[in-house]
Amino acid sequence: MRRHLFSMNVKGRLALSCLAVLMFSGCGGDDVPKGKVAGVVTLKGVPFTAGAVRFTSESSESEAFGAEVNKLGEFKIADPIPAGVYKVTLAPPTIGPIVENGVARPATAADLKNDIPAKYLSPAKSDKTVDVSEGENDLTIDFKP
Repeated sequence: MRRHLFSMNVKGRLALSCLAVLMFSGCGGDDVPKGKVAGVVTLKGVPFTAGAVRFTSESSESEAFGAEVNKLGEFKIADPIPAGVYKVTLAPPTIGPIVENGVARPATAADLKNDIPAKYLSPAKSDKTVDVSEGENDLTIDFKP
């Protein structure tokens, strides 16, 4: 009899464990629709090839995503992002120390100069938006002055 109670106890624990796994796998707020985002960025009709593109949620400014662009202006955000409307901005490439004649010096304002219009550097000023939907989002984003 004692052995039978033990086996029921183990079966009961196993059943409870399975139930807990099933309950928590369907919960946790991860049921928000998400979309994969990739595409091409152009600035004044020419591929934007040095820097990054950033997406800031209009509903929550603390929710932002981005990706570096390649030499063709192409980008791909690594993980799917929540569906919704996003302000889109550009970021110039990051520049470390400048090496001239074997000597490193800090980057100056002239070194950091870029062709990105000021309004596209900040989500508060940018008028460029995209609507990310569930599934694949292949975007062409053209920034004009």
